Amino acid sequence: MNVWTVTCLLLNFNYVLTATLFFNASYPKTSTTTTYRAAVYEHVPVYQHDPKEVISREQALGIMRKNLVVYDKQSRLASEQGAVIIVFPEDGIYGFDHTRKSIRPYLEHIPDPNWWTWNPCDHPKALRGTEVQHALSCMAKTYGLYLVANVGHMEECWSLFDTNCPLDGRYQYNTNVVYDPLGNLVARYHKYYLFGEPGFDVPPFREISYFDTPFGRVGTFVCADILHRTPAVDLFQKFGIRHVALTTAWETTLPYMTPVTVQQGYAVASGVNLLAADTQYLTFDLGGSGIYSGSETLKYVYNTQTDTGKLLVADVPIYPKVRLPGSGIENKASAPSVGHPASNYKNENSSRNPYFNTSMLGDEFTFVILEDTEDDVQVCSDSMCCSLQYEFREKHPNEVYALGVFQGLHTDKLKIYNQICSVVKCRNSDKLSCGQSSKRAKSTFNRFELQGTFDAGMVYPYVLTVNRNQIKLSLTEWRYEYGKITSVAGFHDALLTATLYGRCFSKDPF
Repeated sequence: MNVWTVTCLLLNFNYVLTATLFFNASYPKTSTTTTYRAAVYEHVPVYQHDPKEVISREQALGIMRKNLVVYDKQSRLASEQGAVIIVFPEDGIYGFDHTRKSIRPYLEHIPDPNWWTWNPCDHPKALRGTEVQHALSCMAKTYGLYLVANVGHMEECWSLFDTNCPLDGRYQYNTNVVYDPLGNLVARYHKYYLFGEPGFDVPPFREISYFDTPFGRVGTFVCADILHRTPAVDLFQKFGIRHVALTTAWETTLPYMTPVTVQQGYAVASGVNLLAADTQYLTFDLGGSGIYSGSETLKYVYNTQTDTGKLLVADVPIYPKVRLPGSGIENKASAPSVGHPASNYKNENSSRNPYFNTSMLGDEFTFVILEDTEDDVQVCSDSMCCSLQYEFREKHPNEVYALGVFQGLHTDKLKIYNQICSVVKCRNSDKLSCGQSSKRAKSTFNRFELQGTFDAGMVYPYVLTVNRNQIKLSLTEWRYEYGKITSVAGFHDALLTATLYGRCFSKDPF
């Protein structure tokens, strides 16, 4: 038994006693309050000029401390505004595009909080080489916050005992850590679905990570994990968790896979409170953060103009808000139903509105052009069909819109099986541009109902509009039920895309 083990055992009793006194004195009971105040910070990171160069630990600490100074300031500002939890983004401390060797000086050992109680702020010498953890722990303690941050984690291994041990003798993980208002490490999560990250290893199994607070149990995961059953769906379906802290460095990928559409769509479809912090960096098209409560977007930022950090603070209902389909009535969230049977559509390729194929985000979609000012159209691909009932309020003469369908395996960086219905504003008058990125739109709709014959495990709604050349979420102009987006009274802002993104988890190739 080493010194670290003995220290942790001796600290456990003191932690339990202190934590009980702290929570009783500092937090209201959840039975007497209906909201809590949450903060997310979209951070513009300071990072290594050449991310592939191998630098020293001291040089890496110098870079990370510059980011931690910003984290400290934003934690203080959030606390002064009454926040009890703050979420910082993926890659915000150590930067981007590292190789396996260049990320090494940024990594720290992080013990499993399920086994050990660790407070780096109170005991900075208990574990060497954990300067970043010490800083995060002290921020949480100083400002009385639950603090969620993304860091690099290293674990040594020996090939003699572990046949999966990498050749350099260590596992390297993209990791979320959570500190409570006493400075204790209360959760650790390893990102499973890496997205072009050669510096990190895939962990041996998919984790479910959460921590308990006076306002409820909060789950956490990282970036592309949001597209998968474990952890993103299991958290609320199997564990009943209604609060999620997401760290991400998500690239804006038009027409529909932007950070804020994915965040809003997940919150709406799952009925959870989502606290999502993205890294802001226009060079890599990164940026888009928000605070969501089920069907309601409380605060969000989608800045595509300047590299500027942004602190969002909002009062979040302890019971997430969901809108009953067709009623406009807010209710407490209940677990969403999934796996609805498909409806019957005729797979007809009309000569008036002929089908055509073109690529969108690496997938071969089948499209049909919206030829008339109002119509009821459909498009099919094998057993998957999408239909749209629409009426334009104002149709710009130079703009082309199309309804598209895709069913199959997406293979670009992530191999996942999708079912998608998407209405997109085409980039130009050429129909083959309908899958390409477009940032401008002027046409609006009086009536809009998009639905599909999904048998996906979850279907997420994504809606983007344009107002004065600013891309934005549509917040109140539509409602959602499984496999259907319906406008309440049309879209008054120009529509860029409306997409139903279905995930067939059971067909994923792993």
